[in-house]
Amino acid sequence: MEEKLYDLIDRICSFFLLGMVIVVTIVVVGRYMFNVTPGWGEELALFCMTWFGMLSAALAEKRDAHIRVAAMDKIYPRQMTKFLHKLYYLVKILFALVLLTEGIKLTITNFPVMMSGMHVSEAFLYLSGPVTGGILLMFLLLRFKREVLS
Repeated sequence: MEEKLYDLIDRICSFFLLGMVIVVTIVVVGRYMFNVTPGWGEELALFCMTWFGMLSAALAEKRDAHIRVAAMDKIYPRQMTKFLHKLYYLVKILFALVLLTEGIKLTITNFPVMMSGMHVSEAFLYLSGPVTGGILLMFLLLRFKREVLS
């Protein structure tokens, strides 16, 4: 289940990255070759970039691919390192909870606001926060259970 979700999110990220490249190409070609820029171009590129960036952060957390200072693990005693790893998980879980709860509030607040170029609610842009927070929380709790509690 966890791997299937990871693969689905990976495909969604690929879709948003490809979408962003295509939209930015259309905007640049339109601006410099035809002197016409589509009104929806920059907003759609921002939309794709936001969703891609947020979801890829959850993917990186699932694979433990975020950059960290590994030298600390070698400096501190083994017991201290184990304690710090548990603390890191708790801080990341807290961050995911904040992203989820505050993201929901931000999404609801911005629901009446419309993106002028695309004519859709800004809530769809801000929805990337709580969606990523929920996915991140799930990945973190599963990894915490697997690595720390077992």
